[in-house]
Amino acid sequence: MTKQELKDYRYTCKCIKQLESELNDAAVTDSTQGSQSEYPYVKHSVTISGVPDNDTHLAKKRRLSELKAQKAEVERFIGNIADNQTRDMFYYRYIQGYTMVRTAVEIGGDNTPDSVRMRINRYLR
Repeated sequence: MTKQELKDYRYTCKCIKQLESELNDAAVTDSTQGSQSEYPYVKHSVTISGVPDNDTHLAKKRRLSELKAQKAEVERFIGNIADNQTRDMFYYRYIQGYTMVRTAVEIGGDNTPDSVRMRINRYLR
């Protein structure tokens, strides 16, 4: 896991939400007139819906699955960190997007922003 992949986590989450919204908005609906198949042949409206099956829609779905895999990989990496304090540092810094100062405050103890930064850098080596 690289530091850049960790930094991109929050942007990846934003892209996932945006793509999901675009895919949900891509649903096409229309209505048509129909009648019952038996007497009395009463006319009524029928709503039909579907999703456009074009290359851009499929590309968006593919990109969405790639982004979800990246997100899961980062979460799995942070979840597998054995030391609780180090895991919390990664969680606050990269998942929550806290600054080093706020991360140090959340962790507590004698941690400073520099000690948080150094511990993260050492873990990533």
